[in-house]
Amino acid sequence: MKRIHITIGDPGGIGVETLILGINKLLNTDSEFFSKFITLIYTPFSVIERYKDKISFDYNIIEDIDKAQSGINIFNIKELNKIDYQIGTIDKNNGYIAAKSIEEALKYIKPKEVLITLPINKESINLAGYKFNGHTEFLAFLTNTEEVFMSFWGKINTLLLTTHISMEDMIKKIRDKDYVYTKIKNSSKLIEEVYGRKIKFGLCGLNPHAGENGLMGKEEVEVLSPVVERLRKDGIDISYPQPSDTIFYRYLNGEFDFIYSLYHDQALSVIKTFFLNKSVNFTLGLPFYRISPDHGTAFDIAGMFIANYEPFIYTLKFGIKLYERNFRI
Repeated sequence: MKRIHITIGDPGGIGVETLILGINKLLNTDSEFFSKFITLIYTPFSVIERYKDKISFDYNIIEDIDKAQSGINIFNIKELNKIDYQIGTIDKNNGYIAAKSIEEALKYIKPKEVLITLPINKESINLAGYKFNGHTEFLAFLTNTEEVFMSFWGKINTLLLTTHISMEDMIKKIRDKDYVYTKIKNSSKLIEEVYGRKIKFGLCGLNPHAGENGLMGKEEVEVLSPVVERLRKDGIDISYPQPSDTIFYRYLNGEFDFIYSLYHDQALSVIKTFFLNKSVNFTLGLPFYRISPDHGTAFDIAGMFIANYEPFIYTLKFGIKLYERNFRI
């Protein structure tokens, strides 16, 4: 039976609330939803028990992975149950619980299984002694993975060739032919592995109107197009750089299966404007499929049970679709 692994994230953020509210909603709509697979939630039981009056679903509490069964399983990390943590604030213990939940899940997850990570706080995990900038770096370290890729899947599937860097630094990287070629070549293999077939990639241009043949910038002519020619010789079906103001519209109309975005806001401005609750962060390159809702801990509303649980529901459904090779939900 298929398994979905879920790490609890920062226990003082909204992650646990979205988990509980989302499961309540799903089972209210379809009482058999979780009977089709094994759901494993890695957490000290104390975190779940704190909100027992909010829970309207049954679950199994286990400490042995072999005891997991179809439905919802709370994998109780019992040594963490006596640790105090704080709601709605940065805290060392919060970070420790979040990090240990991840470490525990990685003991049991198998290659190509789905891992859903609920939000963590970078400062809290660093205070706890885990010196990483976030989930991606931590998971790469734990799995000895050298290269991982940030991508977003859902209504629009796209990979970012650069991530959290300045525009100045982004342009320097995009002007490096070898950098762009290597990023696309290595990630395209992983993307097509997930799809289970050869696909058509679209490539965003950098400049307005993709440079208008060099009139509005030279990067498309001098860098991106030569890279495309090289990639095509490798058998990768990828477009020449396209105007980024229309490429996502064309994607939605079926012209492309996947889009390569050059920088963070080129893709996420579109996604977060139109599909905020219908997108998941998908880390490519790990041995398993790590996905997460595209939001943070939201400490300002933590504990109030007013958080939007739709991103969690969408992420969970997307995780199930990953097993079915069906990505537009």
